[in-house]
Amino acid sequence: MGNYDIIFYRINILRMEVVMKVLIRKIRHSDYLGIIDLYNNVFNKNIMYHDVNSDDDKIIVVAEADNVIVAFLEINVLNNEIENKRFALINNICVKDKFKNSKIEVLLIQACEKLSKDNNCVSIYIMKNSNLNLDFYKKLGFDNDTNLLEKEIV
Repeated sequence: MGNYDIIFYRINILRMEVVMKVLIRKIRHSDYLGIIDLYNNVFNKNIMYHDVNSDDDKIIVVAEADNVIVAFLEINVLNNEIENKRFALINNICVKDKFKNSKIEVLLIQACEKLSKDNNCVSIYIMKNSNLNLDFYKKLGFDNDTNLLEKEIV
């Protein structure tokens, strides 16, 4: 996947409507420090390392606004050997606080869907946890009957 087209959308920041250009793209090695900083700020942690290598089984997509990474999504493409099917597991979705409740999370999930489909996956899964906004994912088509949220790719 190359860069997506630049996506224009409106985002409400501090009660002011701002038109923001957002670029959704695969991670680059030069994004390493930006990812670490974003992860530490969002999750209030102090990690020094995060594997940012993408390959056939691990894909990281970033959202960039004004040349700054404001969000990223990390997925693993896995094989279900029993059913002989591939699926994607979202390991991480991290969005800078001032960009939460904007369309960035939707854009990242859409990129995940496209990449999953390109990798012959039949479903996308997200592990349920206390920080997960179930209503948000349900609106995007995820089913929440188990400990995993699932969305079939059509």
